[in-house]
Amino acid sequence: MNSATLAKACVGLIALGLVVCPNFARAGGVPEGHNAINADLGFSKGGADLGFDYEYGYDRTYSVGGYLRVIPDSTSNDALQNGVTTFGVFVRPHFSRANWDFYVSPGFGLISEKYVVNSSTYTMLGPSFAVGLLYELNPNMSVGAEEMAVYGWFNSTAGGLTNEDLTAKFRFIF
Repeated sequence: MNSATLAKACVGLIALGLVVCPNFARAGGVPEGHNAINADLGFSKGGADLGFDYEYGYDRTYSVGGYLRVIPDSTSNDALQNGVTTFGVFVRPHFSRANWDFYVSPGFGLISEKYVVNSSTYTMLGPSFAVGLLYELNPNMSVGAEEMAVYGWFNSTAGGLTNEDLTAKFRFIF
């Protein structure tokens, strides 16, 4: 079992525990009417993956917002990886208990994928899906992890799963 599979299994088990346990302590991750900035940091074959999200607490149980992710390419012969830059919008339902916030985040956005083999760049539209778990350090700051997958559509040459990454996530509510 590789580390990505293990991480997904751990997040899934914790999420299942949060969902099936009764007596949720509070309603959601980002309070209604508040804003949040999320910073993502991960590592891939090409170097540091960087990302930012903006969330607006639309209701007490979910938020809406936008995302930006930049994943660098790698031209090393033993670790080829296409570069991906994507931005889009999402809806993020939150399932919280005590200081833990589990969320799922379906979205849709614009993807630019740079192929390292033939130096071509393809631009596509497509869905994204993220699953995350955050721990609230104080009412305005949380840390955790997120797994995000981005899929490209509407391109006959490129498309399908363009990127999947696991990142550390930092959330600041204001």
